Order: sequence, then C-alpha cells, then structure tokens
Amino acid sequence: MHIRATQFVSALLGFSFFTVGARSYSEPNPVELALQCQTSAGTTQFRITLRNTGSTNTQVVLGVNVGNSVRYDADYFVLDVKRDANSAVEQFHPGHGQVAGPAWPWVVPLPAMSEFSFLQPISGFHSLSNGETLNIGGSAIDVRLRYVAPKNWLGGETLTVNRRNVFTGELTTEWLRVPGQCDAA
Repeated sequence: MHIRATQFVSALLGFSFFTVGARSYSEPNPVELALQCQTSAGTTQFRITLRNTGSTNTQVVLGVNVGNSVRYDADYFVLDVKRDANSAVEQFHPGHGQVAGPAWPWVVPLPAMSEFSFLQPISGFHSLSNGETLNIGGSAIDVRLRYVAPKNWLGGETLTVNRRNVFTGELTTEWLRVPGQCDAA
C-alpha cells in the first residue's frame, strides 16, 4: 500500500511540475483597425492605426521592408472605394515599385494596450484591376480599409522572427467619407 501511495504522489508531483514548468503561448490579442483621413496643403492622406486591446503582446505582419529599411510597403491592406451609392466597389492597394535588393517582412510589435499608426498618401493606392492611382477628383468617395493577415509571408519560412502571438485574422474599418470626414492637419 505504501508503494502505491508513493507512486501516486510521485505521479501527481511530476504532473504538477510539468504544468507549472511548461511554457504557455497565448493566442494573439484582439487587434482593432482604424482609418482616419487628413488633409494638408491640398494633400489627402490616410492615418492607419492598429490597436492591441488585450493584456499580452501581439505582433502584426504589415508588409515588406525593402532595401534594409529604405521603404516599407503595407502589402496586406486593401482599400475598398465606392464612387457613389450605386457604384460597384473598386479595390486599391498601397502600391509599390520593383524590389531590387533585400526584402524582409515588416513586422510591428504591439505591446499590450498599445497602438501603432502610419500615414499613407491617397496617391499611394493603386487599382488592383488596372494599376491606376486612386484619384478622388472633385467628388466625394466612400472608403473602408481591410487587412488580411498573410498565411505565408515573405521571409516567414527562413527568417528568425519571433513567431509568438502573431496576429492571424482579418480586420475591416467602417466606411469613411472622403473628403467630407477628413480632418485638417
């Protein structure tokens, strides 16, 4: 009887140490996406903001870091554009030119309860169908921004990037009226 009790206590202690000592990787936190429009000196730009609303750190792969930080391309965003209430949705991508030289993933760490934002000029978006630059002309347009986390991202298989808590979801903003809802910067 004494041997069985000892075995039981040993097994119980072993399980306790295993669960206490095992590393715990939590799921990435909820991330929010916000889109604001700013105008200054006749130039319209979008402020794109990502917020980590959770209690642990999260990382977001935004796109590509080209030429050792010469240029950052926000490749995983798409801007939906409606010219009027009856028009079909057009899709625009933050355009980028040819890549010559090194290119790495643009990974942004979002510590708990933090945010990261960057400006993207409206002229930096290009049509997915014909490559033309987004031009609002003299009339207002409605826009919303979508982010889709990449399944496989540039350098993701070969780089030594900390893969803990990388956000893997999709995000979409509310529709925004441009230039009507633009703030003067």
